[in-house]
Formats: sequence, structure tokens, C-alpha cells
Amino acid sequence: VSKKGGHVVWMLNTRNVGRAQVSLEHAAVKASRFIKQKNLENMELSKTELFDHEGVFTFVRNDKGIKNYLDAVVVKVALDNGEVVGYHAEDHIINNRNRSFTTPKLTVDQAKTHVNRNLKISEESLALIENDLNQEVLCYEFSGSLDRSFYRIYINADTGEEEKVEKIEYLPS
Repeated sequence: VSKKGGHVVWMLNTRNVGRAQVSLEHAAVKASRFIKQKNLENMELSKTELFDHEGVFTFVRNDKGIKNYLDAVVVKVALDNGEVVGYHAEDHIINNRNRSFTTPKLTVDQAKTHVNRNLKISEESLALIENDLNQEVLCYEFSGSLDRSFYRIYINADTGEEEKVEKIEYLPS
């Protein structure tokens, strides 16, 4: 619990989780309800992972249509009974503040020219990420498939430089 404000930074129930009885999709619903109970507004499911019979769900803030990956919360759900067994909100507590965004210098179509043309893009949006130099960067996020794998590509919205590539194991529900 944080000293300032009394916010829960993280919690973890280390119980043994039995064989999965709950689907990953149902666990995502449980995680979303948990987020709402914490009065965290404008959060959307961004990443779904599976570890040892537990679903791990990352939610990011949607700031006026921009996915803010700096302001994230992670919820872990046991797949044996759907119980929330983990919560991590440090990124949210540290990075939750009002930001003003400048208009990108590139259009989404201009940014798309910097993405591998073989990527079958299924989603595109603006996103705020932290680059390798620990700087906040406004990017276009392109999600799509290539050779039976799913990826997220982040293209700097001002320079067209590729900032990050992520391989996605599970798609958000």
C-alpha cells in the first residue's frame, strides 16, 4: 500500500492453483470487473497471457483515443475457480496524470508505409509508449498477423521510426 494516498500498489495470493476449469475469456471478464470495482476508469484490455493455470491481463488507460501504455494495471486470475489472485498497479500509480498530446506530424497512412508490407493489419490506433531511452513517445500502433504470428508494431508518429515490435501470444478478448 502506498504511503501517499493509501493506494494498493500490488497484491499476490500465492496459493496453489489447480487444473483450469475457467476459460481465459471468462477470466478476462472477471479481471475487467475487478478493475471496475477499483474505480479505474477508461481502462481497456491490452494483453492476455497464460502462465501455469493463471490468466494474466494487462489493462491500459485510454486517454482520448490514445492507448497509454505507461498507465497500466495487471490483474492475475486463477483459472481453477476464477478468483483474482494478483494485482499490480505501480505503473498506474506513478504515471496516472493528465497529458496534453500534440498533433502527430505523420498521418496514419504515412506511418503505415514504415510497416512491413506483409503484415496483415487488423487494428491501428495511437499509443503512448516508453522507448529504449526511457522517453515518452507518441506512436501509431499497428496490430496484425504475419506468417501465423501476431504482432504489434509501434511507429513514431512524428519521425516514422520503428520504436518497438512485440510478438503477441494471446489476443485480448
